[in-house]
Amino acid sequence: IIESGGVVRGLATPGVASRPRSFFDGLQAFAQQQGAAGLAWLARTSDGFTGPVASTMGTGLVERLVTRLARGLPGSPSVMPEGAALFLLAGDRAEVTRWAGLLRLQLGRQLELDESEAYRFAWITDFPLYELDQETRQITFSHNPFSMPQGGLEALQSLPPLQVRAWQYDIVCNGVELSSGAVRNHRPDIMRLAFEIGGYEPDQVEAEFGALLRAFRSGCPPHAGIAPGLERIVMLLANVPNLREVTPFPKDSRGRDLMMDAPSMVASAQLRDLGLALK
Repeated sequence: IIESGGVVRGLATPGVASRPRSFFDGLQAFAQQQGAAGLAWLARTSDGFTGPVASTMGTGLVERLVTRLARGLPGSPSVMPEGAALFLLAGDRAEVTRWAGLLRLQLGRQLELDESEAYRFAWITDFPLYELDQETRQITFSHNPFSMPQGGLEALQSLPPLQVRAWQYDIVCNGVELSSGAVRNHRPDIMRLAFEIGGYEPDQVEAEFGALLRAFRSGCPPHAGIAPGLERIVMLLANVPNLREVTPFPKDSRGRDLMMDAPSMVASAQLRDLGLALK
């Protein structure tokens, strides 16, 4: 896996070694439901190491592995203490990172570590401007293609695409994205090159974004913004599990808006009034 560009990530968890086998089997099933091939684990008891990994790896390798990953436990111990367990995930870097995050949250719920009455905020910054499409293996935009790259034109010209960072920032509370923002790309020369690196041909950029580029050439000041999600804030304040609980008229399971009766047929008179024609 590592030779093919993948990674192995470990999650050290204290106080779970005495849990029944069903606890570990349940986590294995959870990881597979998220798309992982499996979840390897080992635990340290008074009798030594137990679990599938411990039975297939030699004692020396297990000791080196747990010593390195034990630093993630509270107090950063030099060795993995008795009662702790180590969970391992392997695969593509982005996917393993997502699986590990979901597993961490699942462990928090099962071990009742969630602080349901607390609000913990974090700013997420330094987003990558580009990523590697896993199917085509081509460079593509990671998030917002209209964000200003950190370092401007020079960064696009001198850095490998996957090392370019964008001036993007999200504010997160309790793991929920409340607001997403960015410094906008206001320079036509930077925008053209950014889109070309992202796989767009020059004529395609002109065809799809020509009006925006022409407007920018007339003068556009540097600007930034952020867009808060009011419903998400209300969801957290109300301590409910999803947005449907705080949305006045949520869409049904087929994506229909029952209040506005949308989507629905458009009358010919409405099209005439707007000067539109359907082809």
